[in-house]
Amino acid sequence: MERTKISNISNKLFGISELLAEFIYSHPIFSAAWLCICCICIPAKGTSLTGTVSLMLGTAVLGGTIAIYYYGRNKDKDKNSLKFSVITGVCSLAAALLFGYWIYIKGVYGPVILNGGLAAVGSIFLCLAAKNKLTAERIILLLFAAGFIMRLSYVIYMPVNMIQHDAYGLGSDAGHTAYIEYFINNGHLPDFDVRTIDQFYHPPFHHIIAALWMKIQMMCGISIESAHENVQLLTLFYSTLCMILSYKIFRRAGLRKSGLIAATAVIAFCPAFYILSGSINNDILSIALMLGALYNTLCWYKSRSVGRIICIALCIGLGMFTKLSVWMAAVPIAIIFITALVRDIRAKNGKALAGKLGQMGVFLGISVPLSFYWSVRNLVRFGIPLGYIPVNRD
Repeated sequence: MERTKISNISNKLFGISELLAEFIYSHPIFSAAWLCICCICIPAKGTSLTGTVSLMLGTAVLGGTIAIYYYGRNKDKDKNSLKFSVITGVCSLAAALLFGYWIYIKGVYGPVILNGGLAAVGSIFLCLAAKNKLTAERIILLLFAAGFIMRLSYVIYMPVNMIQHDAYGLGSDAGHTAYIEYFINNGHLPDFDVRTIDQFYHPPFHHIIAALWMKIQMMCGISIESAHENVQLLTLFYSTLCMILSYKIFRRAGLRKSGLIAATAVIAFCPAFYILSGSINNDILSIALMLGALYNTLCWYKSRSVGRIICIALCIGLGMFTKLSVWMAAVPIAIIFITALVRDIRAKNGKALAGKLGQMGVFLGISVPLSFYWSVRNLVRFGIPLGYIPVNRD
């Protein structure tokens, strides 16, 4: 009898974990964003009660979302789906309260997240292998989990004032942090020659987002020091997004099973992405937007949809509004566009050619203003050469 009860409990827990895995696999970007938001109190070293409350609410919201997802999918097939959904939501809230108490009151999170998280991933791997349920999709989900844990652990163990590139810290007269503080204090683009302050020559998209993120936290009662620390949550999300987009590109390129697993593992465990997840400069956002542009281009090549063209244009435009080096992604994308046009010309398919030319017009209409606004503005107002990058910064 006891064995039957234990077996039933085990099967239910496994069912919940399968549902959670299915949700994350179907909505990886949403799940990554939620996880990063839930970590708001961790880099702040547990000092923020608001952050802890945000963590608990975020966990409860995810549990509720999963519950609604399950109920909507199974309400016609499973009479107990409503009961299951309510239990899932309540358990999520309970887990949120417990996790919030552990972090905020006990102040223990680093070893728990790194060692406990990786041990949990390893245990799940072994359990799935023992049940002969270790599919390629599940292995990739475990790689995502391990990759996220490693990135988050780097953020925890490396404070925002350590191992940064051209950031210089709060209150500095120059650097990426000073650039972010400028937007917090002034709320508009620099109204001076950006060559006069180190790092202000960069396009401002990342710095504007970081300033808004810090401002929102400070309005919620979080100190500027903790809000500054939590800028790493943005770069953590961008780094996780790179892992997801890389997987999607590999899959779109035709990799399957062992090849797909191996390629995803390289990105999940690449130390460069750990470092970039803790760096508050604009590098990792520019990489994420480049990968987004490449992925949507691969999708467009098969679908030829206007929606994909708009996504490509936004990724290229916002990418160059983040860092000018994103222009490099435009070169292979342009080659793919030209190849598609040449095929229609050779096939004498006038209708398809006209449609693609219209899409190219949409692409240029969105991407060009976003890409060149910063450079043209600085040229007109301050005489700064197009594509200016300082050569000598002694």
